[in-house]
Amino acid sequence: MDISLAFDVILLLIGVYLYLYSSGILHAKKFRNPKEIETFRRENGRWMRIASMFLVAMMLISLGLRFLGNPPA
Repeated sequence: MDISLAFDVILLLIGVYLYLYSSGILHAKKFRNPKEIETFRRENGRWMRIASMFLVAMMLISLGLRFLGNPPA
């Protein structure tokens, strides 16, 4: 397995996790005050969703070019 492929997959998973967290689908562990977490999500959710969608799109393009862009010889 190529290290750059692993890096692309890890960044894709991070982007998906951030999107689900900023959308409120996933919840953080309960080691902090839930009101603080909800306030943070409400204040920063918009830019986190945009950034995570950008990251997911870039990683999907990268993976797509990796597998579909280089036909076998």
